[in-house]
Amino acid sequence: MASLVVLECDVDNSGAGQPNGITNKLQTLKLRQQESRRVAKARLSQQTNALDLDQGPMELAGSAMPIVRRSSDLRSQMAGKAMQAPVAPSEEFIGSQVYRTPFEEAGSRMSGFTAPDSRPTTSSSARSISSRPSGSRPATSSSNRGGPVARITSQSAERPGSAASMGSLQSQDLAPYEDLGPFLNPDAVLQTVLNSLAAANVAKRLELDWQAQNEAIQDARRLVQHHPEVVEPNLHPLMGVLLPAVDALRSQTAKDALSLLLDMVQAFGRALDPEVEAIVAALVKKAGEMSTAGRETFLAMEASNVLSVMTDLLSVSRVAAALIACSGHKAAPVKYKAALHLDGCLQGTNGQRLSGAQGMLAKVFKAAVQLLDEGREETRVYAKRVLWATAQLSSVTEPGGFDRMLKQLTNEDKRKKIAEFTSSSAGCPPPPNKYTAGATMARSAR
Repeated sequence: MASLVVLECDVDNSGAGQPNGITNKLQTLKLRQQESRRVAKARLSQQTNALDLDQGPMELAGSAMPIVRRSSDLRSQMAGKAMQAPVAPSEEFIGSQVYRTPFEEAGSRMSGFTAPDSRPTTSSSARSISSRPSGSRPATSSSNRGGPVARITSQSAERPGSAASMGSLQSQDLAPYEDLGPFLNPDAVLQTVLNSLAAANVAKRLELDWQAQNEAIQDARRLVQHHPEVVEPNLHPLMGVLLPAVDALRSQTAKDALSLLLDMVQAFGRALDPEVEAIVAALVKKAGEMSTAGRETFLAMEASNVLSVMTDLLSVSRVAAALIACSGHKAAPVKYKAALHLDGCLQGTNGQRLSGAQGMLAKVFKAAVQLLDEGREETRVYAKRVLWATAQLSSVTEPGGFDRMLKQLTNEDKRKKIAEFTSSSAGCPPPPNKYTAGATMARSAR
């Protein structure tokens, strides 16, 4: 309860012996004292009446008109809100608000900042805010979905089967491309995608607009999903500007490019056969990337996954020929991945398809013999598996063909060694443990 402290003074009302000026001042002070007491009593009376009516705090209902709510009503409303679900704001309220991302808020606060001895600077986000009329919401489009925060996040949930552990960058995911509708003008969007990716490939490191590059890849995924008839005639130019993104320094860009490649392989299948050589070369290089601890990175696992799907859906003879070319790479991890996926080309129905291609088994045999001399144990194990599968397939398709391949070897010791384990009753050598492979790679790196 507010109270007013009034200074009381003992004043001699007689004014005897005092000059007229002093007497007038004392009378004025006494009148003010009486007025102050009257005001204090009036305020005290108002507060007492408010307590008798059990009135509570005041809340502004509008810009100027206050309303008074009873404290009992407020208590009942608070109890009701605890039992009710939150109510969404009305459309009129939403339309009158201006929504800004944290980056835009920071830009608006920094727009008026002036450093000492420098001209006033305004950020790009602040300029975009000032150019937008008050009371309007920022427009959203396919090229600006989710704001600057959502554009840097991961889309690991977009592709079915992707591991959640690979989504370390996802803080606010973009909407999956399956949930986004088709484009009104897909031909124009495709041309924009080609131009954006081509510009990103030739841009210098500091001048690269990686957000535009990521948005172009996401738009390409939507095109593959909703407009495959537009993308299929342009597979060659699209692949030419997409493959450099697989080797991008920014991991999010590389992962999006790998996801797009997987979508294209699943959507177009054998239509990508003319591009197999370039795709396999880029994927095997990415699959051979190792961390400092000697283990596969999540991008390497994504690239290996795309290679496995390519082996099943595309021409296995073309994939095997591209892997044979990669088996002569200088890097040991790349040779290891080439041997691993070459073994996949010979397993199950893939091996039956490959054995039907004339001369392919002989080429696979020569590449596997070369890989037997590798220093990495896992590469040698996969080379033995390839030779064992080649011997089994040759005995079915061309009896005696594997023996003729062995006779072409000039090294007698290697010939006997290959003949021994390919004819052994133990069967095909088991694949190496992935953890053992990682430890071996770490030891070789040290």
